[in-house]
Amino acid sequence: MQQEKIWPLHSRAHKLNHLKGYIKREDELSFGVSGNKLRKLASLIPHLIQMGKPHILATGSCYSNFILGLVQHLNEHQFTYTLLLKKPHNWIKGGNLSYLDLLVDKEQIEWIEKCEPLNKERCFYIPEGAFCVEALYGSMELANSIAKNEQELGINFENIIIDSGTGLGAIGLILGCAQINKKWKIDIFNMCDTQDQFEKKLQKMNEELGNKIKLGPYETHELSTAKSYGSMNSTIMKFINGFAKREGVILDPLYSSKLFYELSGPKNGLINDNTLVIHSGGALSLGGFLPEVTEIEG
Repeated sequence: MQQEKIWPLHSRAHKLNHLKGYIKREDELSFGVSGNKLRKLASLIPHLIQMGKPHILATGSCYSNFILGLVQHLNEHQFTYTLLLKKPHNWIKGGNLSYLDLLVDKEQIEWIEKCEPLNKERCFYIPEGAFCVEALYGSMELANSIAKNEQELGINFENIIIDSGTGLGAIGLILGCAQINKKWKIDIFNMCDTQDQFEKKLQKMNEELGNKIKLGPYETHELSTAKSYGSMNSTIMKFINGFAKREGVILDPLYSSKLFYELSGPKNGLINDNTLVIHSGGALSLGGFLPEVTEIEG
């Protein structure tokens, strides 16, 4: 894939107030879709357009930040598509599902029990979280944006900390750093995969690139609370509230909030004055967890 087929994306970085280090504001890239979700689309959508706009099959959760962002761009570019959405264990009123209702007709949705690989014949299949090489190239561009942040701030980062759902964002960062010969240590908080699962995915994507990239240092970490993929609890919600007041930054309930919670307590030793923490965006999903406002005074 050529560089000109990837949308250029760059976000600022700034110092944190109550933690050491810096935060990279990938959440500011766009309102409707941000962070690595948008970076995946930055290479995936141009690829699909070049293919002649095949019918798209995309699978994931009905609350998925990526699905919500993907549909916005599929509508903009007038693709035909079918969403294969997993039935949730508990239906949450509001949040991303409400936004999705604005974008998608019921006839474009098929409800499924779990995400499984499909036959790509006569269509283009986008797996959960867009874990495919066509989206990887956009994720790898995060490393170039971080290098630009270093130039803007006049510092050299020692380590980069990022969350990981399906893994493509973190994997893209590792591969992107190696590609531009940056020696940052990458610390990854796995929200879903075990270390072994993440390692296998990383190896698979490196093989997709021809197995030519020698990987730099990285380490995976586990969560201490709300460990189940997609889970949320009162501890995290309280932390989101406090973080917003301290830092002026709204975190999403499933990824960035858990990451910063760990760095504020159990894993505080990972962050120093030359650390950069990636805010991966997705705060729109917070709307499904906030208490309803029943009356507005004034």
